[in-house]
Amino acid sequence: MAFDASLSRLRRLIPVIATRALLVGVFVVVYLVAWRPVRSWVATDVMGPALSRIETPRSDQYSVRAGARVVVVQHIESSDRVGVMKTPTGNFFVLAGMFLIALYPRHPYWLYVAAYQLGLGALMLGMLAVGVGWADWGFAVFHFLEGEFYQGTSLAIPFLLLRADGRALFGAVASDAGRSETETSEE
Repeated sequence: MAFDASLSRLRRLIPVIATRALLVGVFVVVYLVAWRPVRSWVATDVMGPALSRIETPRSDQYSVRAGARVVVVQHIESSDRVGVMKTPTGNFFVLAGMFLIALYPRHPYWLYVAAYQLGLGALMLGMLAVGVGWADWGFAVFHFLEGEFYQGTSLAIPFLLLRADGRALFGAVASDAGRSETETSEE
């Protein structure tokens, strides 16, 4: 009897899992085919020129080089890299987006992560511009945002959404696990 119940549950879950896997696959393919070229364009035609056009006495100390999906700011005299900024919505976005699409296929939470990363990326670019043109504290704030803050919060957002939704990542282990989207509801 218990074996029959688990088989019927498995039969109900197979289409759900297949649909979510298909959505995640489409997300990754669209990201690789359509969004990566946009990220390269943003680095070479938007971020790089924006930093290169800063005209202050301090900006003469730095060179700005834009490559594929990255902008590098170097000190001219010592050749030290003072800032390396990757365009937003990179690997951390893909990981968080895949996770959110798999858990919440009916809700566009991955778009919230994209908006968050784009906004934080604009702030990081602004801090890099402050560092190039006006003050060293711009580089310090940029390094904080780029390292611990950007990476940590980008990967934490899906888990925060899980907790806000009342779900647990490992429902069988957690005793207070909420209702799953795979269960039928009478709403």
